[in-house]
Amino acid sequence: MGRESFTPATCAGWTGGAVAALGIGAALLSGAGAAAADTASGSGSSPSAHSAPRNAAGPSASGHSARPAKSAATTTSGTRSAATPTVRPAALTSSTQASASPANATPVAKTATPVKSPLPNPVAMVTAAVNAFFKQVQTSLATAARTAAPATGTAAPRTGPATWGAPSRTVNFTDASVLSQFVVYTGTYPEGTRTPSALSFSNGTMTITGDAQGNDEGIAWTPGQKYGGWEVRLRVPAGAANYDPVLLLWPDAENWPKGGEVDFMEMWDDPTRQTVNSVLHYGPSNKQIRASVAVDATQWHTYAVKWTSTQITTYVDGVPLFTSTNKSQFPPGAMHLCIQLDTMGPDIAAGATMEVAWAKQYSLAAVT
Repeated sequence: MGRESFTPATCAGWTGGAVAALGIGAALLSGAGAAAADTASGSGSSPSAHSAPRNAAGPSASGHSARPAKSAATTTSGTRSAATPTVRPAALTSSTQASASPANATPVAKTATPVKSPLPNPVAMVTAAVNAFFKQVQTSLATAARTAAPATGTAAPRTGPATWGAPSRTVNFTDASVLSQFVVYTGTYPEGTRTPSALSFSNGTMTITGDAQGNDEGIAWTPGQKYGGWEVRLRVPAGAANYDPVLLLWPDAENWPKGGEVDFMEMWDDPTRQTVNSVLHYGPSNKQIRASVAVDATQWHTYAVKWTSTQITTYVDGVPLFTSTNKSQFPPGAMHLCIQLDTMGPDIAAGATMEVAWAKQYSLAAVT
């Protein structure tokens, strides 16, 4: 029988057939094991909205405009239950104990008695048959699992940042001198005020702080490029619901929305920072598609985006979050990285922070 026939469902069918044929009660097989199962679920959700051209306050004035109410985020999760080991009925056994003959004992003549063969024990026969059956199934399943599993050290190749070449630019946010590589936002926008005083440096990280009055900040790494990759290492402590951290690609031509926008890490209405979103904006009417994943963003993670002529993919710690291969959704020109903490509504009294360790930019050749 082929490997594909040894599924948990098939085993269950065989077990039932064997039991019925042999007339064994349910009590005899009460320890039969349950197979492990995989489950997956997902739900759709509405995209975020962005608007207004960029000014000195940063992309989209704020980088983002007020967003409509967000429905449940699209997430995919998997759970696996541990397989219960098969418990087989104990085989019936018999034992005999011989006593040693005392020394110098006189042998006693005995009349030979014919040895009678014991009558067949139906319970022992059934038990042996069931044991043999389960052993066969276990051996077959183990063989199938070994055949299906990849050999040690031959995991599927990764296509994320771990496989990229050397970056063309790297910045470690150790002190304020690194800001010479960036455009630092200044000015006001509908929800708040951009101010360099919201930036601070300590212990090898840059912290962007948003206060209860809506003072916040953002920076842009210019010039950009058409195609390539970007990575940023950061964490976002819990904070006000309407302070939104975002990593995005913005058009060098400042022709938003026609020039597009790629938000590869974004959070909104999420004070505990437990959901990360990727949003692709495209077209003159600012159409949007997005994906979401459950991530404890209060911990350090590396967020990345790869953009080629054939795909846009975002990553969290090297694991793909979002992919588009629809070229009509791609930005038409060069894009640059922006790092922003945005005021997006009235719930900002608790304030918020965003801590950034480093950023990297890669050429197209390095990511393909």
